[in-house]
Amino acid sequence: MQKVTLSFAAAILVSGLVLVLISLPVRQEVTEIPFTLQDGMRGVVEITVPRFLRLGDSADLEMKVTLIPVDSNKESVKIKTSLQSVTLAMEPDSAVMTVIPADGTARFEWAIRANSSGDQRMTVWCFRQGADGITLILARDITFEVRTVLEMKFSLVRWILIELILLSLLLAGLTVYRMRRN
Repeated sequence: MQKVTLSFAAAILVSGLVLVLISLPVRQEVTEIPFTLQDGMRGVVEITVPRFLRLGDSADLEMKVTLIPVDSNKESVKIKTSLQSVTLAMEPDSAVMTVIPADGTARFEWAIRANSSGDQRMTVWCFRQGADGITLILARDITFEVRTVLEMKFSLVRWILIELILLSLLLAGLTVYRMRRN
């Protein structure tokens, strides 16, 4: 009976450890891209993306647009950003627009989720909308590796592990109870 109890304790420990490991946050990669437009406006676009996506889990993609002030231009700038992907779900799924001062920073965030395995691709777009029309600041393709656990979504694996922990706790408790009664 003691071996059975130790087996349940080992199952609880291993399941808990695997649950923690697959729930750790994904490391982020940051890319800084300087830009200069034809009218002299300068700045930096900083894109922060996860190193990989977990099948079924949401991840954050962040873009910061920082404008470097130019002496001749102190007016506010309208920035429009969007993501495009055929295979990835994203929130918000439409273009986002904001007005920032000529020496300011705008931050844009999206939640992205992969619903199928394999490499997934998306394009990040950033435009300046001015009186003379729309000017492209950045267009960048990003490819994500989508990881699975035994070809299952991470949320399903977490649910299975939690159920295994609960079942092992229940069976270990019943085994200890039976041992003490005898």
